[in-house]
Order: sequence, then C-alpha cells, then structure tokens
Amino acid sequence: MHRPRTRFTFSLTFIMLLATTSYSEEPKSVEWVTGYGTARTLSAQSNRPVLLFMTTDHCVHCNRMKTSTLNDLSVQRSLRKDFVPAMINGNENKMLAEKLRITLYPTTVIIAPDGRILEYIRGYVPTEDLRAKLAAATTQLSQIASTQTR
Repeated sequence: MHRPRTRFTFSLTFIMLLATTSYSEEPKSVEWVTGYGTARTLSAQSNRPVLLFMTTDHCVHCNRMKTSTLNDLSVQRSLRKDFVPAMINGNENKMLAEKLRITLYPTTVIIAPDGRILEYIRGYVPTEDLRAKLAAATTQLSQIASTQTR
C-alpha cells in the first residue's frame, strides 16, 4: 500500500524540480562601453564594428530608444554577437560629438573596425529599422572582408 504514496512523493518532487529549473538561460544584457577610445580599440581587436549610440541627458527620444529599440532581445543579441556597443553622452563628450558632426540626439553611428563611418542614423529608430540596419552593416563588412582576402 506504500506504492501510491511513493508515486505521489516522486511526482511532487519532480514537479517542484521542474518549477525551480530554468530551461532557457536569461538573456544577457548588452555591456555598453562608455569610452570612444576603448570602443575603437575593442573593435580593432575583435574585428567587429562599433555601434555608437550618442545620447544626452533628459533626451526624450534617446530614453524612448533605450527602453524600446535597444531593449529588444534580437537587437541585443545582434549587438552582443556582431558589434562593440558604445553608449556615450554627448553633453559629457562635446569634442567627440563635434568631431563626428553630431547635432541631433539620439544619433547612432556604425563605425568599421578600420575607423570608416559606415552609417549615421539620426533620431529615434524603431526596432525593425535598427534590425535591418544592423544586418546591412554586418553584410557590408562581410563583403568587404571577402574582397580583401581575394
């Protein structure tokens, strides 16, 4: 007569184990580099382009992009895998903003490992548009790399 109780105990233990075990690892957040020089160095070392997100204090569209577009899981996955993500405050880095001719915030700049500017993306960018631009930049760099190895 102990068999039903044993099955119940085993079933309960198994259910509790399933409830506490995570089958999918929590996605890692993007580790944003906060220095332009550091981002360029990491880009050259890893042969990945820099995605530079220039923001300012109290910028409504910057904050909107941070909480929506840059918070999207597929965008974050692409940033972690294919880019050196850098987020820099234009108020605190006025010389960099001037050097890159940034006058509107947010501005996202994609910079090749060799320092060439691949694209300026001015203003708020919806998630789908940024995904497409990231994919295009990755494709463009792959094509450049394949022609250089020929």
